[in-house]
Amino acid sequence: MKRIGIVTIWSNNYGSVLQAYALQTIIERLGYQVEIIQHYRDSFQKESQSRFKQILHSSPSFLLEYAMNYKRNRMLHQGYADFKSSRLKISEEAYYQDSDFSDLASNYDAIVVGSDMLWSYDFKNNWPFYFATFAPSEKIVTYAPSFGKNDLSKEEIEMCKPMISRITHLSCREEAGISFIKEHFGLTAEHVIDPTLLLSGEEWSHLLGDMPRLVKDNYILSYVFRGSCQNGRKQLFDQLNSRKYKQLIFINGQEGKFKNNIYRGYFSPIEYVTLFRDADFTVTDTFHGLMFSLIFNKPFIVLDKSSFGVSSDRQQSTLKTYGLEDRFVTPNIKVSDELMQLDYTVVERKIRKNREKSIRYLKKSLEDATK
Repeated sequence: MKRIGIVTIWSNNYGSVLQAYALQTIIERLGYQVEIIQHYRDSFQKESQSRFKQILHSSPSFLLEYAMNYKRNRMLHQGYADFKSSRLKISEEAYYQDSDFSDLASNYDAIVVGSDMLWSYDFKNNWPFYFATFAPSEKIVTYAPSFGKNDLSKEEIEMCKPMISRITHLSCREEAGISFIKEHFGLTAEHVIDPTLLLSGEEWSHLLGDMPRLVKDNYILSYVFRGSCQNGRKQLFDQLNSRKYKQLIFINGQEGKFKNNIYRGYFSPIEYVTLFRDADFTVTDTFHGLMFSLIFNKPFIVLDKSSFGVSSDRQQSTLKTYGLEDRFVTPNIKVSDELMQLDYTVVERKIRKNREKSIRYLKKSLEDATK
C-alpha cells in the first residue's frame, strides 16, 4: 500500500485537529496508508523548553490568568491529547523549524499539503515546510490550503512565488484564494472544500457513536473567538439569551456574563462536534464554526469581526459559495424568528456537488503523484 505524508496544522485548536482527522480519513478511504508528519513551528530549542521555564518568563497578567484557569487548561489539553492519540496517525519522528528535511520525502510516495491557513503570513518562517520544498514537485499534492486574509506584502509574494510555482497539483480552500493565486502568481488552482466538509453530518455522527447530548433541552450555541460582550455584541447575546425555551450555551467567550450556560471549563474535540450536532441555532465568528453549522444543517449567523480589526474573508467567501451572504451580520441585527430558521434544500445540494468534485480532484491528484 502506498504511503502518504500529510503536511498540516494539528495544534490544539478544534478546527485544526478536526480538519486533519477528516483529510486523513478521506485519503485512507481512497486506499492509501496515511501519516500526519509531526512538525512544530518553533525551533527544536524553543519547542523543547519545559512548560515551567516558559511560565517563569511570562508576564504577570499571563501568570494570573494561568493560575485562575489551571484546571480548565489541564482538562482541555487532555481532551486534545486523547483525540490525537485515538484518532490521528502521527509520524514517530518529529520535525521542527530548524530540522533537516532533506530525507523526509523518501519516507512517502506522495506529500499532501493542507488544509488550514498553512500559507498565512503568520507562518512564513515555516513556509519551506508548508510548501513542501523538501519533496520533488511531482510528488506534491495540495488540498485546500489557505492564505487566510489573502493579504501578503510584495516581499512575501516574492518569497512565495518560487515555492508555489513548482507545485503541479494546486488547490485552495476559498474562491478568494483562487483569485489571489491567479492575480499574484499567474497560476490556476482548483477550488476545493475544507476537509471537514468532505464528511457528511451522518459520517461525523458515526464518529461520535452513541455520544449522548450534553444539553438536555433546546439551546443556541455560541462559538466566538472575539468574546460575547465587546464592541456591541452584548446587545445581540442579550436578545438570544431572552428567547423562551432556548438556553444560550458557549464553547468559549465571556459566558460568565450570562445566566443560562453549562460552561464546564473545557470541551474536548468530540464534545465540540456533539454540541454542533445537537444545537438548534448557532452563532460564530470562526471558519470552522461555520463549517460545522453547514455540516449539521443548522440555522446560523456569522458575526462580523471588522470592528476588532480582524478580517472575515474566509467566512464571507464560503457564504458566497453557498448563497448565504445574508447570514453574515453585525451585532446590531434584530434576531427574528425567520433568521432562526434555514432551509438547506439548495445549500445541501451544493455541498454534495462540491464534495464530489473535491474528492475527484484529490483522487486524481494522488494517482498522478504516486505513479
